[in-house]
Amino acid sequence: MKLVKENIEFERGLEPAEAMGIGFRNIWERGIKEILANMDVASYKYFGDKDYSGMTRVLYYTLKKMLIGENPQDAFYHACLDQNFHGGSDYIEIPRKEIAKVLKDYFHVDVNPIFESIEFERGLEPKEAMDIGIMSIDWGLDMSWIKEKIDQKKIELIRYKSYLILLIESNDNQNQFLACSNLKTYSDYWIRSAWRKTKEEALNGVKKQIDKHL
Repeated sequence: MKLVKENIEFERGLEPAEAMGIGFRNIWERGIKEILANMDVASYKYFGDKDYSGMTRVLYYTLKKMLIGENPQDAFYHACLDQNFHGGSDYIEIPRKEIAKVLKDYFHVDVNPIFESIEFERGLEPKEAMDIGIMSIDWGLDMSWIKEKIDQKKIELIRYKSYLILLIESNDNQNQFLACSNLKTYSDYWIRSAWRKTKEEALNGVKKQIDKHL
């Protein structure tokens, strides 16, 4: 008779479910160490592009929150909230689905990337749905002012790497533009431009700041 060796590091004397839990915790800890060691390498490994560090940050904070006792769904939700990956638009849901797939494939964790509590109403026109999605994101700005700009059709949403950039047009005759991103730094600072004369100046300023932060 051939014996099957235990290749999972179970501690002796534990119930199987408890031992399996410890095995998963070891996998989560290794994932955290891997991300901390090199964000670019981890982003490329999990998401196929080193520029997707925003998604890797959500992954990192989800694992970290699970290690301190949060259940996987709450940990994922709070990590997305902290890193501005919440909201109901496709711009946000598609990256969340990719992160959820990585959690399942690499870390044996099942989470639902569709957050029902912040999901916008179904049956809306695409433009209406996108506007509601914009309002569900914390941009570090007065949201009543954002709503006013949406109503005036002076808002444009641009995707850059794994982040979003909101381009806002001024009301004066100079046609100035402000760009802000949903990237919130560790010091609770949102990356944004000053008012610029052209869209390109505003966008390029924010893109450079995002690149510098990654």
